[in-house]
Amino acid sequence: MSESIIVRVTLGSYDVVHPAEKQTQVYAQIPDVGRASWLLDADSYAVLKDEPWPHVIDSAHEAYERRGVVSDSASAAARKAIVDWLLLSEDADYDARYDAVQAAWEADQARRHPVARKLLQDKERLTAELEQRTRDLADTAAERDSLRDQVAGLRAERHATNEALSDSLQELRAERLSYAERAARETHPGRRQAWQMLARAEETEQVYSALTTPLPVSAPQVSVSADESGTTVTITPSETGGGS
Repeated sequence: MSESIIVRVTLGSYDVVHPAEKQTQVYAQIPDVGRASWLLDADSYAVLKDEPWPHVIDSAHEAYERRGVVSDSASAAARKAIVDWLLLSEDADYDARYDAVQAAWEADQARRHPVARKLLQDKERLTAELEQRTRDLADTAAERDSLRDQVAGLRAERHATNEALSDSLQELRAERLSYAERAARETHPGRRQAWQMLARAEETEQVYSALTTPLPVSAPQVSVSADESGTTVTITPSETGGGS
């Protein structure tokens, strides 16, 4: 059997009893499935000769079902095998098989008709462009998700940095508190008493420093005046910051 899908619609004399009568023959060949034919009335030729092959097989099968045609068992089994393979498959199998028969019809049309060949070329080009754009959109979506993750990470990092900065500022403020202020804020009795002792020691140290620091002494002011009676020198002691 040829490894290709073929469907042919022909008009001729197929009845040996009535050779003058014309009939439409639908012949189908499916690789690894079989060959079969349907004989229809002559009017079917004009209807089916240019139709897509999946529709041709479906129409021939429907006509036989409607008319209740009885034939030899081998022919009936061959037709049933093709119908079961194409029309009675399900889901992904149906789509794949239907597409295979449709593609075979399109290729046959391209070989027969230049206009159809051009249209099929356009179809292939547009299909390729559509697939490329679909991939581009998928890449764009992935890049967008990656950017969102990066932004979320930066926001989380900024939040952590702000918290760390706030903690550092709190520590700096705490270091600048005096012992008395720390004692006032402390809630634990033992630590509060310790801060109070340090505060009193700090205050004592400040008082001692003030008492022992020498006061600044300025030089006395000296003024000299002269007249007919002689020269007069006046010395005026300077005032200190601690009293007279």
